[in-house]
Amino acid sequence: ATSLFDAGLQQGRMAGTRIRGWLSTPEMKGLRNYTDRDGAAGFAQLKRDNAATFPQLVRELEGVASGAGVPPDDIWRAT
Repeated sequence: ATSLFDAGLQQGRMAGTRIRGWLSTPEMKGLRNYTDRDGAAGFAQLKRDNAATFPQLVRELEGVASGAGVPPDDIWRAT
């Protein structure tokens, strides 16, 4: 990999089917519903705090999402 984004992209491509399958489970759908509604403010704060502390992580998560063909927030939730 030439960058953390590229490393994530490769991971997402290799595990995309599994990632999408896991994201479609009732547990992950419930988490998505919560972070889209009642937990939205806390989820946004979690992303801001982690992005400020671990900016390199953001690029890798974006790469995984891109490689798996899912929204970045789904990877954030899983992390």
